[in-house]
Amino acid sequence: MALTIGQKSERVLRFLRGLSHPRVASALAAHGFSQADWDEGWQLLQTASGRWLLREQPTRAPDPTVIEELDAWENRWFPVAEATLRRRKPEVADKVFLNLAQTSGIEVAVSVSTFVQRLHQLEKDGGAAGPDALALLKTRGLTEDVLKQAELLLKKFGSVSFTPPATLDPEEAQAMRQKAEDELWAWYTEWSTIARNAIHNGTLLRMLGYLSGGKPSDEAPEDEPPPPPTTTQLTTRTATPG
Repeated sequence: MALTIGQKSERVLRFLRGLSHPRVASALAAHGFSQADWDEGWQLLQTASGRWLLREQPTRAPDPTVIEELDAWENRWFPVAEATLRRRKPEVADKVFLNLAQTSGIEVAVSVSTFVQRLHQLEKDGGAAGPDALALLKTRGLTEDVLKQAELLLKKFGSVSFTPPATLDPEEAQAMRQKAEDELWAWYTEWSTIARNAIHNGTLLRMLGYLSGGKPSDEAPEDEPPPPPTTTQLTTRTATPG
């Protein structure tokens, strides 16, 4: 089953976070990985997800309590906002919740940042629909203070900003999203393959998102090609009779 853009974004986000570890960065540097490649990965992720992640990332994993608070915020306000807008402002609901759903884990920061950014964008949209929708949401409790709570949590998480996207024709936007997604996955596939061939330390591989439950796995994640055989593997295969 093909991965969604949300699943791909989360996988790339984990990978990029893992690359901030000096030992991981050093291992890939031996294969030509540079600051330009790092910047390219972040830029592609920003474009493909449409969720404007910052390049400046902490060198440690995000505080799990912050993720839990973001998840609680999302679980409370996403249903309230969607139920309200679907009934009373369906055209605004379509815009706010386009390709957006409740998530969990690290990806919750991406979904919450997208939601908050789109609500901010409503203030700048022409006509009365956007401001009217925001006023309606305030009566449901989704006030500016509540939005600021989310922004503070996102700032703690250290991975998002709120630069609004340009307004595009829907078909043009879809084509651009697909192109960006393809380019992101090509970048990830290249460096992921190199990383899994160059790094054999279980702790470092877990940082990159490959191992679960503390046990190594020889299987590549779904929709991801296996790494090329190592020199040792090639030598062993060549020496094996038959």
